[in-house]
Amino acid sequence: MLGPIYSGSVKVNMALTQQAEVPQIVGAEAADITQQGNPWVFRTAFGQQISMPKIANYLHDRLKVKSVALVWVNNDFGKGGRDSFAKEMKARGIEVVVDLSTEQGQVDFGSDVIKLKSAKADAIFVYCNEEESARFLIEAKRQGITTPLFGETTLLSQKVVDLAGPAANGVRGHVGLSADAPIPAIEEFTKKFTQRYNYRPTITASKATPRSTW
Repeated sequence: MLGPIYSGSVKVNMALTQQAEVPQIVGAEAADITQQGNPWVFRTAFGQQISMPKIANYLHDRLKVKSVALVWVNNDFGKGGRDSFAKEMKARGIEVVVDLSTEQGQVDFGSDVIKLKSAKADAIFVYCNEEESARFLIEAKRQGITTPLFGETTLLSQKVVDLAGPAANGVRGHVGLSADAPIPAIEEFTKKFTQRYNYRPTITASKATPRSTW
């Protein structure tokens, strides 16, 4: 079974494929998907337990951050990322001064950005779905946030760049898989995908596309 791509959906149906002893290949990133002892589930991407330490090391070792504000989407993907990120911050002595939950499909981030501005953190970590990430960046730019913005794959995806426009400038983060990677196999996949679907693949498309396209 190929898919689903989203963590919440995988956590609902993975018990069924395990019971039927059917291998399931997923693109979901929630850490606990592969921590439950299910021998039939496989990822096509980094889990949060792999990506979050990389981000934490960058914030601690390279930027010498002492405090962060955390913004995350209230679903299985967001909760898993939030827990993994908070754990890594605590291990490095970085204080989470704001732990802000947002909703899937949220449109207005005005009050959220106000809270983040008043927190005066050294950095802001954004862990939301792509559409919400773009809306957040637009509002952050509108309110003049100058605090460095960091994220993971979703925040730096091409879809967010397209939706947020100039508001995405300067955002940094960790990307486990990118259509822009200068690797021959990735470049060939990107070329084939773009020719077939008439747009460049996002991280989600790259994880979910059958390997025959590669």
